[in-house]
Amino acid sequence: MKIYHFTDCDNIEIFKHTKPKRTYSQASGKGIYFTTDYEKGMMKYGRMSKYCYECEFTGDNILDLGEFDSMYFDGRIINSCSLVSENFRRIMQKEKQIPEPQIWIENLSTRGFNWLKKKGIQAVKGMDGEGYACPEFCVIDSDCIKLLSKKEV
Repeated sequence: MKIYHFTDCDNIEIFKHTKPKRTYSQASGKGIYFTTDYEKGMMKYGRMSKYCYECEFTGDNILDLGEFDSMYFDGRIINSCSLVSENFRRIMQKEKQIPEPQIWIENLSTRGFNWLKKKGIQAVKGMDGEGYACPEFCVIDSDCIKLLSKKEV
């Protein structure tokens, strides 16, 4: 499967788990972030990046969240934006809030990262929807990334 990484870094030879220096990024430093859709990646990340690395994901154990971006350890999947709205409503009505999911593709916690590794999951895929939504592909096992090419954007 082809995946794309947008960055300002011009000398990536191997991909590592590092916290991005970009102010707009919510990434925690756990997981290596790509997109599976070059065109949508260009719309979302291209204007803020100098380079795009085209890679191949060689693993086969992918947790696919589909159109969703978050998951609880028990397997329930949700969109984090709907949780924010629902919890705001609950706060206003003085009701018990819904707990945050343990896996959030855009900001993977250490606990979530370790849980995925223990389960043998090599990547998490999500946010694969219509319109402007850019599919996210978070690689857990860096050994599954094969660098194909780099080009200026």
